[in-house]
Amino acid sequence: ENKNGTTNDVVTAITIDNNNNEESDQDLIQQADQLFGDDKLLAAARLLRKVQDNTLLTEQHYQRQVQNSKLTARIETPIEKSLLVPLLAVFNESDLYVTWIPNFDYPVKLGLTKSVKLRQEGRCHQLILANAYMPWPFSTREVVIDAMAIDDIDANGAIVVKMEKGKDDDPHIPPKETPDTVRADFDGGLLFRKCPHDHPTLLHSKTETRSAGEHSSGNNDSDGGLILVCFTMCVDSHISYVPKDLINFVTRSVLGLMWGQLLQVAEDIREGKREQHVAAIQAKQELYAWVEERVQVLLANIVNDGGSGCEKQHDLKESNENIKSE
Repeated sequence: ENKNGTTNDVVTAITIDNNNNEESDQDLIQQADQLFGDDKLLAAARLLRKVQDNTLLTEQHYQRQVQNSKLTARIETPIEKSLLVPLLAVFNESDLYVTWIPNFDYPVKLGLTKSVKLRQEGRCHQLILANAYMPWPFSTREVVIDAMAIDDIDANGAIVVKMEKGKDDDPHIPPKETPDTVRADFDGGLLFRKCPHDHPTLLHSKTETRSAGEHSSGNNDSDGGLILVCFTMCVDSHISYVPKDLINFVTRSVLGLMWGQLLQVAEDIREGKREQHVAAIQAKQELYAWVEERVQVLLANIVNDGGSGCEKQHDLKESNENIKSE
C-alpha cells in the first residue's frame, strides 16, 4: 500500500450504501468482474468478500470462461528394481490411497477425502472412486477411474496400466454424494520398462538410488539397470476458469509432493513399515506371488538382453503418439 491507502490493483475508496445492499453488491460484483478481466485476481477477491448478499455469488464470479480447462501432465522417474513390486502394490491398493496422498491447508485447501475400490475383475482390472475437496468457492470433485493393467513383459518387456473415466452406465458406480458434487473426467496411463541408458534423469537418479541402496538391507540393484516409471494423465475438473496461482500450486507443488510420497510409501512397503499395506498384501498372497513371478521375468529379460528391444519399442511408441507435457 502507498501513503494514500491504495494498492496497485484496486482502489479501496468504495462506498457501500447499507440501506441498499443489492445495488452496492451489484456494483462490487461488476468491479470484480473488471478486475478479473485484467487478471487482478486477488484484488477482485477482496471486493467479492465485501458482498453482503452471498446468494448473488456463483462460481462464475471466481472463474474466467476458457475453452480448455484440462490439466495434462507427464512424470518419469527411474527407480531401483527392488522397488517395482512395492510400487505396483501402492497403485493396486486403491482403498488405501487416502492414507498417503497428502492434503493441503495452505495456500489453498485441497485434498483427498475418500478412495474406494468399486469393482475388481480378475487380477488386473478395477474400478476406483475418489473424492477431493476443492478451495472455496469450488464444490467437491469426484473421479471414477477404470484401471486395467496389461502384462506385456514377454513381447515388449513392459507393464502397462491404462486408466480412463468409468462409464456413466456402469451399475457399480454410485450416485454423486451431493447435488453440488462435480464428476471430473480422467484419462491416463502408467508404463514400467527398462530405463534407457541415455534417459535425461538417469545421471541424477543414479546418485540417489546408489545412496538409497547403500542404506537398504538385502536390496542389490547393481546387477543390471533401473526401471523407468512413466505416468501420464489428463484431468478435466470442469472448472471454467482456474486461477494461475492454483495452476502453479498444483503443477509445481501438489504433483511433485504426491509423486514423492508415492515413492516413499513404496520404500516403506519394501522395508515392511506400512502396516495397512503389508496386511493388504498378505491377504492377497496368491495375487502378489503372481506379480512377483512376472516381475522377476521382466527383470531377467532386462539383465539378459540389455533392454534394447524395449528401447526400440519405446522409440516407436514415442514417434506414433503425440504426448505433450504441460
